[in-house]
Amino acid sequence: MSEPLSWDQLRDAAKKITAQGQGQYYGVVIEGKQTPRFAAFINGLARMAGAAAGASFGFTEIDWRTGQHVYASDEFLAAVDLLLALKADGSIFPGSTSLNAPQARAQLPQGTAGMILQGPWNIPEWQRDNPDFKFGVASQPIPNTGAPTPLTYEETGANVSWVYAQSPYKAIAGDMFSYMSSVEGQVAMMAATGGNLGSIIPEAVQIAQDTLDLDPLASKALALFEEQLRVGPLVAIRNPEAAQVAFERKPLTPDFGEIVQGIFTGQLSDPGSAMQDLQDRADAELDRAIKAAQDKGAQVSRDDFVFPNWDPTRDYTEEDYAAL
Repeated sequence: MSEPLSWDQLRDAAKKITAQGQGQYYGVVIEGKQTPRFAAFINGLARMAGAAAGASFGFTEIDWRTGQHVYASDEFLAAVDLLLALKADGSIFPGSTSLNAPQARAQLPQGTAGMILQGPWNIPEWQRDNPDFKFGVASQPIPNTGAPTPLTYEETGANVSWVYAQSPYKAIAGDMFSYMSSVEGQVAMMAATGGNLGSIIPEAVQIAQDTLDLDPLASKALALFEEQLRVGPLVAIRNPEAAQVAFERKPLTPDFGEIVQGIFTGQLSDPGSAMQDLQDRADAELDRAIKAAQDKGAQVSRDDFVFPNWDPTRDYTEEDYAAL
Protein backbone atom coordinates (compact mmCIF):
# COMPACT_ATOMS: atom_id res chain seq x y z
CA MET A 1 0.00 0.00 0.00
CA SER A 2 1.20 3.50 -0.77
CA GLU A 3 -0.57 5.01 2.25
CA PRO A 4 -0.92 3.58 5.78
CA LEU A 5 -4.33 2.43 6.92
CA SER A 6 -6.06 4.52 9.55
CA TRP A 7 -7.63 2.79 12.52
CA ASP A 8 -11.06 2.97 10.88
CA GLN A 9 -9.68 1.70 7.59
CA LEU A 10 -8.03 -1.22 9.37
CA ARG A 11 -11.34 -2.15 10.92
CA ASP A 12 -13.18 -1.82 7.59
CA ALA A 13 -10.55 -3.83 5.73
CA ALA A 14 -10.64 -6.58 8.35
CA LYS A 15 -14.43 -6.72 8.05
CA LYS A 16 -14.28 -7.03 4.27
CA ILE A 17 -11.64 -9.77 4.31
CA THR A 18 -13.63 -11.70 6.90
CA ALA A 19 -16.87 -11.36 4.95
CA GLN A 20 -15.17 -12.58 1.78
CA GLY A 21 -13.71 -15.51 3.69
CA GLN A 22 -17.11 -16.86 4.74
CA GLY A 23 -15.56 -18.71 7.65
CA GLN A 24 -12.50 -19.87 5.70
CA TYR A 25 -10.28 -16.88 6.45
CA TYR A 26 -10.34 -13.77 8.62
CA GLY A 27 -9.12 -10.19 8.58
CA VAL A 28 -6.55 -10.22 11.39
CA VAL A 29 -4.64 -12.82 13.36
CA ILE A 30 -3.09 -12.13 16.77
CA GLU A 31 -0.36 -14.11 18.51
CA GLY A 32 -2.40 -14.09 21.71
CA LYS A 33 -0.73 -17.00 23.48
CA GLN A 34 2.29 -14.74 24.03
CA THR A 35 0.97 -11.97 26.24
CA PRO A 36 3.81 -9.54 25.33
CA ARG A 37 2.40 -9.52 21.82
CA PHE A 38 -0.91 -8.19 23.18
CA ALA A 39 1.12 -5.41 24.77
CA ALA A 40 2.94 -4.74 21.49
CA PHE A 41 -0.34 -4.59 19.57
CA ILE A 42 -1.69 -1.91 21.92
CA ASN A 43 1.40 0.18 22.57
CA GLY A 44 2.29 0.55 18.89
CA LEU A 45 -1.15 1.88 18.06
CA ALA A 46 -1.39 4.07 21.16
CA ARG A 47 2.05 5.60 20.80
CA MET A 48 1.49 6.57 17.18
CA ALA A 49 -1.85 8.07 18.23
CA GLY A 50 -0.04 10.47 20.54
CA ALA A 51 0.67 8.59 23.77
CA ALA A 52 4.34 9.49 23.54
CA ALA A 53 6.19 7.05 25.78
CA GLY A 54 9.36 5.06 26.13
CA ALA A 55 10.96 2.40 28.29
CA SER A 56 13.84 2.05 30.72
CA PHE A 57 15.10 -0.86 32.84
CA GLY A 58 11.98 -2.87 32.04
CA PHE A 59 9.61 -0.05 33.03
CA THR A 60 7.56 0.57 29.90
CA GLU A 61 5.17 3.23 28.64
CA ILE A 62 6.73 6.15 30.54
CA ASP A 63 6.12 9.66 29.23
CA TRP A 64 9.63 11.03 29.59
CA ARG A 65 8.34 14.57 29.91
CA THR A 66 6.67 13.71 33.22
CA GLY A 67 8.32 10.45 34.29
CA GLN A 68 4.86 8.91 34.73
CA HIS A 69 3.39 5.81 33.15
CA VAL A 70 0.58 6.34 30.65
CA TYR A 71 -1.29 3.03 30.50
CA ALA A 72 -4.57 4.74 31.44
CA SER A 73 -4.23 7.52 28.87
CA ASP A 74 -6.95 8.17 26.30
CA GLU A 75 -4.72 6.84 23.53
CA PHE A 76 -4.08 3.49 25.22
CA LEU A 77 -7.73 3.02 26.08
CA ALA A 78 -8.71 3.89 22.50
CA ALA A 79 -6.30 1.24 21.21
CA VAL A 80 -7.89 -1.30 23.56
CA ASP A 81 -11.30 -0.27 22.22
CA LEU A 82 -10.08 -0.88 18.66
CA LEU A 83 -8.90 -4.37 19.61
CA LEU A 84 -12.27 -5.13 21.18
CA ALA A 85 -14.06 -3.72 18.12
CA LEU A 86 -12.12 -6.04 15.82
CA LYS A 87 -13.14 -8.93 18.07
CA ALA A 88 -16.80 -7.81 18.17
CA ASP A 89 -16.82 -7.59 14.35
CA GLY A 90 -15.73 -11.22 14.15
CA SER A 91 -12.65 -10.10 12.22
CA ILE A 92 -10.01 -11.82 14.38
CA PHE A 93 -8.96 -15.36 13.51
CA PRO A 94 -10.65 -17.76 15.97
CA GLY A 95 -8.22 -19.38 18.33
CA SER A 96 -5.80 -16.47 18.19
CA THR A 97 -5.35 -16.68 21.95
CA SER A 98 -3.86 -20.18 21.53
CA LEU A 99 -1.30 -19.14 18.91
CA ASN A 100 2.28 -18.06 19.55
CA ALA A 101 4.04 -15.68 17.18
CA PRO A 102 5.37 -18.30 14.70
CA GLN A 103 1.99 -20.07 14.64
CA ALA A 104 0.13 -16.81 14.03
CA ARG A 105 2.62 -15.81 11.33
CA ALA A 106 1.98 -19.12 9.56
CA GLN A 107 -1.73 -18.37 9.15
CA LEU A 108 -1.11 -15.84 6.37
CA PRO A 109 0.62 -18.11 3.82
CA GLN A 110 -1.90 -20.80 4.74
CA GLY A 111 -4.62 -18.43 3.58
CA THR A 112 -6.54 -18.28 6.86
CA ALA A 113 -5.79 -14.64 7.77
CA GLY A 114 -5.22 -11.47 5.79
CA MET A 115 -3.26 -9.16 8.12
CA ILE A 116 -0.90 -9.37 11.08
CA LEU A 117 0.86 -6.67 13.08
CA GLN A 118 4.35 -8.11 13.40
CA GLY A 119 7.89 -7.16 12.44
CA PRO A 120 10.18 -7.47 9.42
CA TRP A 121 11.55 -10.79 10.65
CA ASN A 122 8.51 -12.31 8.91
CA ILE A 123 9.84 -11.34 5.49
CA PRO A 124 12.74 -13.83 5.14
CA GLU A 125 10.79 -16.59 6.88
CA TRP A 126 7.86 -16.33 4.49
CA GLN A 127 10.18 -16.07 1.51
CA ARG A 128 12.13 -19.14 2.58
CA ASP A 129 9.28 -21.36 3.79
CA ASN A 130 6.51 -20.19 1.45
CA PRO A 131 8.16 -19.03 -1.79
CA ASP A 132 4.84 -18.85 -3.64
CA PHE A 133 3.22 -16.62 -1.03
CA LYS A 134 2.69 -13.08 -2.33
CA PHE A 135 2.51 -10.46 0.39
CA GLY A 136 3.14 -6.80 1.09
CA VAL A 137 4.65 -4.71 3.86
CA ALA A 138 3.02 -1.59 5.24
CA SER A 139 3.05 0.78 8.18
CA GLN A 140 1.07 -0.21 11.21
CA PRO A 141 -2.26 1.67 11.32
CA ILE A 142 -2.08 5.38 12.11
CA PRO A 143 -4.67 7.53 13.93
CA ASN A 144 -7.79 8.59 12.09
CA THR A 145 -6.95 12.29 12.46
CA GLY A 146 -3.80 14.29 13.04
CA ALA A 147 -0.19 13.49 12.29
CA PRO A 148 1.06 10.20 13.75
CA THR A 149 3.60 10.43 16.56
CA PRO A 150 6.90 8.61 15.87
CA LEU A 151 7.67 5.55 17.96
CA THR A 152 10.36 6.02 20.60
CA TYR A 153 12.96 3.27 20.96
CA GLU A 154 15.89 2.56 23.25
CA GLU A 155 19.21 2.96 21.47
CA THR A 156 20.51 -0.16 23.21
CA GLY A 157 18.23 -2.28 21.03
CA ALA A 158 16.20 -5.33 21.96
CA ASN A 159 18.65 -8.16 21.32
CA VAL A 160 21.26 -7.93 24.06
CA SER A 161 24.59 -9.79 23.90
CA TRP A 162 26.51 -10.82 26.98
CA VAL A 163 29.97 -12.13 27.86
CA TYR A 164 30.42 -14.61 30.71
CA ALA A 165 32.55 -12.92 33.37
CA GLN A 166 34.79 -16.00 33.76
CA SER A 167 35.19 -16.63 30.04
CA PRO A 168 38.80 -17.09 28.90
CA TYR A 169 37.86 -15.50 25.58
CA LYS A 170 36.74 -12.05 26.71
CA ALA A 171 39.29 -10.29 24.50
CA ILE A 172 38.02 -12.19 21.45
CA ALA A 173 34.43 -11.38 22.40
CA GLY A 174 35.42 -7.73 22.74
CA ASP A 175 36.87 -7.76 19.23
CA MET A 176 33.67 -9.31 17.93
CA PHE A 177 31.50 -6.73 19.65
CA SER A 178 33.73 -3.95 18.34
CA TYR A 179 33.35 -5.25 14.79
CA MET A 180 29.59 -5.74 15.19
CA SER A 181 29.17 -2.11 16.22
CA SER A 182 31.42 -0.68 13.52
CA VAL A 183 30.18 0.70 10.22
CA GLU A 184 31.82 -2.21 8.40
CA GLY A 185 30.22 -4.74 10.71
CA GLN A 186 26.81 -3.17 10.42
CA VAL A 187 27.01 -3.20 6.62
CA ALA A 188 28.04 -6.87 6.75
CA MET A 189 25.06 -7.63 8.98
CA MET A 190 22.69 -5.98 6.52
CA ALA A 191 24.32 -7.86 3.66
CA ALA A 192 23.98 -11.21 5.44
CA THR A 193 20.29 -10.61 6.14
CA GLY A 194 19.37 -8.99 2.84
CA GLY A 195 18.50 -5.84 4.75
CA ASN A 196 16.04 -7.55 7.07
CA LEU A 197 18.17 -6.38 9.98
CA GLY A 198 18.69 -2.63 9.85
CA SER A 199 21.29 -0.45 11.51
CA ILE A 200 21.01 2.61 13.73
CA ILE A 201 24.26 3.94 12.24
CA PRO A 202 23.22 6.28 9.39
CA GLU A 203 26.52 5.82 7.52
CA ALA A 204 26.08 2.04 7.53
CA VAL A 205 22.52 2.32 6.26
CA GLN A 206 23.57 4.65 3.46
CA ILE A 207 26.45 2.39 2.37
CA ALA A 208 24.16 -0.64 2.41
CA GLN A 209 21.51 1.12 0.35
CA ASP A 210 24.11 2.33 -2.15
CA THR A 211 26.13 -0.89 -2.54
CA LEU A 212 24.03 -3.91 -1.60
CA ASP A 213 21.29 -5.74 -3.44
CA LEU A 214 18.76 -5.45 -0.62
CA ASP A 215 15.43 -7.20 -0.67
CA PRO A 216 12.78 -4.67 -1.81
CA LEU A 217 10.40 -5.56 1.01
CA ALA A 218 13.20 -5.27 3.56
CA SER A 219 14.11 -1.90 2.09
CA LYS A 220 10.50 -0.77 2.46
CA ALA A 221 10.48 -1.86 6.09
CA LEU A 222 13.78 -0.03 6.66
CA ALA A 223 12.33 3.11 5.11
CA LEU A 224 9.38 2.90 7.49
CA PHE A 225 11.80 2.60 10.41
CA GLU A 226 13.64 5.71 9.27
CA GLU A 227 10.35 7.57 8.98
CA GLN A 228 8.60 6.38 12.13
CA LEU A 229 11.27 5.65 14.77
CA ARG A 230 13.08 8.12 17.01
CA VAL A 231 15.74 7.53 19.68
CA GLY A 232 14.48 8.26 23.17
CA PRO A 233 16.40 9.25 26.29
CA LEU A 234 18.17 6.65 28.44
CA VAL A 235 18.20 7.13 32.20
CA ALA A 236 21.53 5.32 32.58
CA ILE A 237 23.25 7.78 30.23
CA ARG A 238 22.01 10.69 32.29
CA ASN A 239 22.93 8.98 35.56
CA PRO A 240 24.88 5.68 35.43
CA GLU A 241 24.01 4.96 39.06
CA ALA A 242 20.38 4.70 38.02
CA ALA A 243 21.26 1.32 36.51
CA GLN A 244 20.91 -0.09 40.02
CA VAL A 245 17.16 0.44 39.66
CA ALA A 246 17.11 -2.30 37.03
CA PHE A 247 18.44 -4.82 39.54
CA GLU A 248 15.82 -3.84 42.09
CA ARG A 249 12.82 -3.89 39.75
CA LYS A 250 10.23 -6.60 40.34
CA PRO A 251 7.95 -7.67 37.48
CA LEU A 252 4.35 -6.54 37.69
CA THR A 253 1.75 -9.27 38.12
CA PRO A 254 -0.41 -9.13 36.12
CA ASP A 255 1.67 -7.15 33.64
CA PHE A 256 0.65 -5.07 30.62
CA GLY A 257 0.24 -7.97 28.20
CA GLU A 258 -1.67 -10.07 30.71
CA ILE A 259 -4.02 -7.18 31.42
CA VAL A 260 -4.79 -6.71 27.72
CA GLN A 261 -5.25 -10.46 27.29
CA GLY A 262 -7.67 -10.45 30.22
CA ILE A 263 -9.64 -7.60 28.68
CA PHE A 264 -9.68 -9.34 25.29
CA THR A 265 -10.94 -12.65 26.72
CA GLY A 266 -13.53 -10.97 28.95
CA GLN A 267 -11.88 -11.93 32.23
CA LEU A 268 -11.55 -8.20 32.94
CA SER A 269 -14.77 -6.31 32.23
CA ASP A 270 -13.65 -2.72 32.88
CA PRO A 271 -10.70 -1.72 30.68
CA GLY A 272 -10.43 1.74 32.22
CA SER A 273 -10.14 0.44 35.77
CA ALA A 274 -7.78 -2.35 34.75
CA MET A 275 -5.43 0.01 32.92
CA GLN A 276 -5.55 2.59 35.73
CA ASP A 277 -4.66 -0.12 38.23
CA LEU A 278 -1.75 -1.17 36.02
CA GLN A 279 -0.56 2.42 35.77
CA ASP A 280 -0.76 2.93 39.53
CA ARG A 281 1.13 -0.30 40.21
CA ALA A 282 3.81 0.58 37.64
CA ASP A 283 4.40 4.00 39.18
CA ALA A 284 4.49 2.51 42.67
CA GLU A 285 6.99 -0.17 41.64
CA LEU A 286 9.26 2.41 40.05
CA ASP A 287 9.20 4.39 43.30
CA ARG A 288 9.91 1.25 45.31
CA ALA A 289 12.80 0.18 43.06
CA ILE A 290 14.36 3.64 43.23
CA LYS A 291 14.09 3.60 47.05
CA ALA A 292 15.69 0.12 47.16
CA ALA A 293 18.55 1.36 44.97
CA GLN A 294 18.99 4.40 47.23
CA ASP A 295 19.12 2.14 50.28
CA LYS A 296 22.05 0.32 48.68
CA GLY A 297 23.93 3.55 48.13
CA ALA A 298 22.91 4.54 44.60
CA GLN A 299 22.61 8.27 44.03
CA VAL A 300 19.37 8.16 42.06
CA SER A 301 15.97 9.78 42.27
CA ARG A 302 12.68 9.94 40.40
CA ASP A 303 13.94 13.18 38.86
CA ASP A 304 16.39 11.08 36.81
CA PHE A 305 13.36 9.67 34.99
CA VAL A 306 12.06 13.09 33.90
CA PHE A 307 13.35 14.63 30.66
CA PRO A 308 11.41 17.90 30.23
CA ASN A 309 13.21 18.72 26.97
CA TRP A 310 12.19 15.46 25.27
CA ASP A 311 10.41 15.94 21.95
CA PRO A 312 9.01 12.61 20.68
CA THR A 313 9.16 13.81 17.07
CA ARG A 314 12.98 13.87 16.99
CA ASP A 315 15.96 11.87 18.25
CA TYR A 316 17.19 12.61 21.76
CA THR A 317 20.83 13.71 21.40
CA GLU A 318 23.95 14.39 23.43
CA GLU A 319 23.05 18.06 23.31
CA ASP A 320 19.71 17.28 24.93
CA TYR A 321 21.41 15.43 27.80
CA ALA A 322 23.82 18.36 28.25
CA ALA A 323 20.93 20.82 28.40
CA LEU A 324 19.24 19.11 31.37
